[in-house]
Amino acid sequence: QAYLKIGEVQAVTENGLGDRPGALVSYEKARALHESLPTRGPAWEATMLDLLNKRAMVYRELGQRDRAAAAFAQAIAFGGPAPEVRRMRAFAYRERGALWSAY
Repeated sequence: QAYLKIGEVQAVTENGLGDRPGALVSYEKARALHESLPTRGPAWEATMLDLLNKRAMVYRELGQRDRAAAAFAQAIAFGGPAPEVRRMRAFAYRERGALWSAY
């Protein structure tokens, strides 16, 4: 959770203080640590989807549309039927669509 929070702070670019490339590194560290956890279930899936979606949004903000689309696609393909997981997957669908409609 610590790397997730660090990534969230780094992704914010208000007042020029953000570090988006650093946010990607933090999100990747958070993902690797989260994948190593032995307990899986809806809460685990929701956290993983949160990481995948946030990584995709940083790619989008960096202007890396293809990487953002691939990251959103990874989020869409992930997880089970739990309501929170479905909600986060719907977010990925919406954002992926918005990504392509913006160009």
